[in-house]
Amino acid sequence: MNFKCTHSNVLGIPLVEVFYRQYFDKHPYVFSTANPLLINTLINGFSLDHLIQTYLHEWGDIRIAKKDNADPTLSQQPPSDAMLLDAFNGGYTLVLNDLQQKLPTVAHICRLLSQQFLCPTNCNAYWTPAKGEALDLHYDDQDVYIVQLEGSKHWMVESRSAYRPYEGETYRPNTLLTECDHLTDCILEPGNVLYIPRGTGHKAVALDDNSLHFTFSTLNLRNRDLFVTFSETLHPYTEQLRQAVNCHEECFSEHISTVMASTLENIAQAFRDDPSLARSLFEQHVIPFIQEQPPAPISLEQSLRNTPDEVSYTTRLEVGRNQFLMLDTENLRIFFASGSIDIDPEHQWVLTLLNRMDSFSLAELEEEVETDGYIFDVEAIHALMDHQLVIIKKEEDMIHECSVCGYQYDDSDHALPFTDLPDDWVCPECMVDKSNFAVAEDKVTHLKQG
Repeated sequence: MNFKCTHSNVLGIPLVEVFYRQYFDKHPYVFSTANPLLINTLINGFSLDHLIQTYLHEWGDIRIAKKDNADPTLSQQPPSDAMLLDAFNGGYTLVLNDLQQKLPTVAHICRLLSQQFLCPTNCNAYWTPAKGEALDLHYDDQDVYIVQLEGSKHWMVESRSAYRPYEGETYRPNTLLTECDHLTDCILEPGNVLYIPRGTGHKAVALDDNSLHFTFSTLNLRNRDLFVTFSETLHPYTEQLRQAVNCHEECFSEHISTVMASTLENIAQAFRDDPSLARSLFEQHVIPFIQEQPPAPISLEQSLRNTPDEVSYTTRLEVGRNQFLMLDTENLRIFFASGSIDIDPEHQWVLTLLNRMDSFSLAELEEEVETDGYIFDVEAIHALMDHQLVIIKKEEDMIHECSVCGYQYDDSDHALPFTDLPDDWVCPECMVDKSNFAVAEDKVTHLKQG
C-alpha cells in the first residue's frame, strides 16, 4: 500500500513546494489564487437565498455571530427570513455550516483537498455586513484556508504563534490570546486566500461593503496521533511500559526515568533499523482516520434510486458527494467514510472518474473509457453505486403542500425528498404531521442549480 498526497492544488497555491517548506503548519500565508476557475466556481454554485430557505429551520446549519452587543434572545427563537434579515442589518454575520454536505461544487473541492492533505475537509460560508465583525480574537483547532469571494475584509493575524491545539481542546485566552502582541494586518480582496495554521490567533472586520468568504478547514494528521499509534503497535519495543509502577519502591522516580529512556531508545533504534516501519504504521493509522469520518448526509437524497436495475445507458449519473475519499493509486484501492473497495487493474479509469464534477451517462462514459484504451465494465459502476460513490442524478422533484397552512416542501430545496422524511416529521410552520400534506398542483420542479 502506498498513500500519496495528490498535487491537485485546487486552491491555486503559487509555488506549492515553497508553501509546504516555509509556511505549512508554521506561519500564516496570504496569496492570490493561481486557479482561474476557483472563484467563479464557488460563486456560481452558491445561492445564499436558496441555502437559507433550504436549511432555514435548523440552527447549526445556519448560525449568527457578532463580536459585541449580541442579543442572546435571537438564538433562542427559530430562524426565519425576517429574523435573519434583521440580524444581518444589525451587524450580525450569517454563517452557513458544512457546505460540503450541501453544494456539489464545494463537495468536489473538499474531496480534492482531502486527497491533497490526506485528511477530512469541511467548508463554512461567512456573509458579513459592511463594518461587521463576527468574532473577537480567537484561534481554531484546525488549519483553515480562507477564500475571499465578495467584498473586502481586514484581517489581523498573530505572526509568531506556535501553539498547535488538538480537536476539542478548549481555548485558553488568559494564557495564549493575551500574548498575541504581534498581529499582522492584511486586506483580503476577491481572489485572495489566507492560510492560518491551527492555534494562530486571528480576527477580521468587513470594510465598506458586505463580505463573503468561504473557510475550508483541514483536520490534518498530527505527529502525536502517529506516536500514539506507534506506541500501541510496537509491542516488542514497548514491553517495559506494561510494567506496573511500584510507588513503594525506593527511588521509583529514577526507575521510571530509566524505563522511559530505555523504551524511547528501543523505538528510535527500531526506526533506524527499518526505514519502512514509519510508512507502514502511518498507513495503518490513515485508514481508520478516514473511515471514522461520517458520510455526508447529502448522499442519502437518492438512496432509494440507486439500485442497478434502474440504470440504463442513458441514465444521467454523477459522482457522489461524500468528500472523505482517498485513493491508493499504486494498489488500486479506494478508501472512503465507512468502507473501502478494490479496483481491478483494467478499471483504473474509475480513479479518474471519481475526480469529475460533470454528470454523465454510461454510453458517454463507455466511449470515453475505451478511447483512453481501458476496458469499460458496467459492474464497476454498480460497485461504486452500492457505496453511493456514484449516484443517479436527480432531474425532477415533487412539491408537497400542507393542507392546513399552505407551506410547500419542495424536494429540490432539501437533502431528503418528502417521501423519505421520518414519520415523526412535522410541518415547520403549523406543526401538523405528514398526513396533512399532498402533492401540489404544480407537482414537479426541475432541479435548481446554484
